[in-house]
Amino acid sequence: MNKLKRLGLLFILLTGVTPGFSTAMAQQPAVQFPTGYAAWTVDVTTHNPAPRPPAAPSASSGPGNLPTPPPVQHELKKMEITQTDNLYRSVLIWSDGQRTEVWSLKSPPWTLMDNPEGSGGIFLTALPHLLPFPRPDARMFSWVNDRTYDSNGPYHGKMCMIYRKSMPLENRPPKSITGIEPTPMPHMAWIDEKTALPVALDNGESLYVFTFQPPPKTPLTLPARFQEELTRAQNSIPNPKYLGKPRSWAKP
Repeated sequence: MNKLKRLGLLFILLTGVTPGFSTAMAQQPAVQFPTGYAAWTVDVTTHNPAPRPPAAPSASSGPGNLPTPPPVQHELKKMEITQTDNLYRSVLIWSDGQRTEVWSLKSPPWTLMDNPEGSGGIFLTALPHLLPFPRPDARMFSWVNDRTYDSNGPYHGKMCMIYRKSMPLENRPPKSITGIEPTPMPHMAWIDEKTALPVALDNGESLYVFTFQPPPKTPLTLPARFQEELTRAQNSIPNPKYLGKPRSWAKP
């Protein structure tokens, strides 16, 4: 064994790092998503928003009759999340000003939400991939690991570990349900080097930027209208395996 090889072996034994690999990669932290009592917000930017529908023609062609304004675009803009031991509450804020309330239980694993079209009703499911948006928690970063590490770099003034992977979107039904292979999308995640908290995630469809808040001081309580729907479902379906697909607002 020549001197260069002996030095290389000594380096590996002393540092645990193989030459040619980034020391930052070897020392990367796992994603430390908050557990228990926690609160955070997520700002959402959609890369290719759906086009606005055209204006409807006016009922009369007389002077002073203007076309009916087109509907306001309905894109998710922000998510406000609060969680305690067994409850997770998310308020979705849309570009047209609507707010959708979502409640999830850890046990049993039900999710209840307002109809995001604003036409009333509560939807309930035990299959989170049927919801028309991803849930911004630890599961959103389940693919972040040493195999998907890419580099280090700044994001919004924070030094981050950067990860990349091509994979289907989280909130799409799997092939076992649709019979169609999901299309892989380029994913990219930025994780704070110091805290291991998520800073941002881009799933190829939207950019999600995370801001963590002080945790709540009191337990969450499921509002009465959601509790009534939950009780009805538990009485009729003791073993939650839903149930049916959410309706017109669900993406294919």
